[in-house]
Amino acid sequence: MKSILFISVLAVTMMYGCNRIPNRPIDEALTAKQLSEVVAHDTAFASFYEFIRANFDSMPPAEREKFRAVTYHRMYDFRKFSEDSLYWRPLTEQWQAAWNRLYGTYTQQADSIIRYWKEYRLQHSLSNYVHIALTALTRDGDWTFELTPLKGSVQQLHFKYKYVAKSDDKDGVPSGFYGWEQGTVAKPFARPVHYSLAGSEHDKALLMQYTDADAFLKEYNLYTIVTALTVHGKELSIDDFSLPVGVEMCLDYGIKQDSLLWDYYRSEVITDLLYDKYVSETAYTQQKTDSIRRQKDPLCYRFYQFGSRPAYLYSSTISSSR
Repeated sequence: MKSILFISVLAVTMMYGCNRIPNRPIDEALTAKQLSEVVAHDTAFASFYEFIRANFDSMPPAEREKFRAVTYHRMYDFRKFSEDSLYWRPLTEQWQAAWNRLYGTYTQQADSIIRYWKEYRLQHSLSNYVHIALTALTRDGDWTFELTPLKGSVQQLHFKYKYVAKSDDKDGVPSGFYGWEQGTVAKPFARPVHYSLAGSEHDKALLMQYTDADAFLKEYNLYTIVTALTVHGKELSIDDFSLPVGVEMCLDYGIKQDSLLWDYYRSEVITDLLYDKYVSETAYTQQKTDSIRRQKDPLCYRFYQFGSRPAYLYSSTISSSR
């Protein structure tokens, strides 16, 4: 009897909590008092309400008209449905298994292609012709590099360099398009030489903190890339050894394996080189998920599709509300 009474009280409490969510159109802003009363019973409503207001208020008038009949309660129910891990987890596992049967082998082939091109680039790297090492720096922001020819006399050299704080350099890859400085050596050299160049104002502000190159290199990783050179009268450039775009992005820009960016560019490798109708696992499961959400409530789904998707709506770690 006590168990039945407890369950009844719990059910009434949960229903009361749900009923606290206003059943009024989202085009009507809540007063501060109304909002605080709801948040007192459900703290998650605060971020939900902030998103609803920001999204609705940013819409063009014609777009707002489509959602005037949608209530906070209806939108909140849709959010709960979207976050229900007990509902979505078995479906996601089914989709992942189906995706693996359809496309799983392509990712393994793509990984082999990326490894091949990585080895190919190492073998054909222009750094095989010249070794570049930082040997000195000044507090005025000047850098001095030692250039050592490895395969004979170098008539001309173009290179770029970039430094990254070790605390920020998680992958040991000089990621990104920005932050590179250029160096050009027009005078031929057949033995190790020193080459100095002036740094930027930012370099000057940074290098003032260090007494020598060794002290600097204890806290920063320095990357150098030979971009072009003339050796034995032959002009060579990194453009002569271009890689497939997806492969180059995976190798060049510090994309962590198994990240969304890695998944994206590996998919590009597959569609360009293996199977043009390939769909990544992320895209496959998202398509399935979106289809169910769209069928559940087309208007609420469309509302969430407007502008940026809120992170909490698509989190796979939110506890179930079922």
